[in-house]
Amino acid sequence: MGAGGAPRAGTALARILMPSWVAAASIAVLVATVPMSWVLRIMRDLPEPLLASRRRWAGWANSLLIGAVTVAVAVFVRFAYYTAQPAFVSLGFGIAVTGIIYVFGMVLLVRQFEGLYPEYFVTAGRSGLTPRKAVYGHVVAVETLIRTRRETLVRIEMSSGESLRLALPTDRAFMLYEAIDRDSPAG
Repeated sequence: MGAGGAPRAGTALARILMPSWVAAASIAVLVATVPMSWVLRIMRDLPEPLLASRRRWAGWANSLLIGAVTVAVAVFVRFAYYTAQPAFVSLGFGIAVTGIIYVFGMVLLVRQFEGLYPEYFVTAGRSGLTPRKAVYGHVVAVETLIRTRRETLVRIEMSSGESLRLALPTDRAFMLYEAIDRDSPAG
């Protein structure tokens, strides 16, 4: 019995009404599948990029990624809520591992859409979790931070004082400067 004499969620009655895996999967869908699908849908509505920072994945690969994160969340919920009394250390470890899997999955989704678009550019921020769309006309300065044979990392200063980072393929990074010149107030 739970607090106040009410039956605890793990009792036989609760198991009959909703098996633990069904309940865990339902929570996982609400916590992982819905938000990640929403982010993916918003990002897929972007126009075709002029220059993508990274290659976009096929739809089935994104679905597989969202499914894997959902399974990880469901396993954690099942373990954390439906075991008799999980040890504090194992519960903390489960939270950490599930959190890392969730964040890594979200970063993999968002980073696919970084790049230059006709009217703006999109960055994923330093953490990869903060997608930011910025207009070329608000760019104040561009500084090259790292240039390798394959990739160039630039820091873009905006008129609002914000500093954004964007990785572009080195052989076509010049397209950023062309877009800024095209949309600058003086150009």
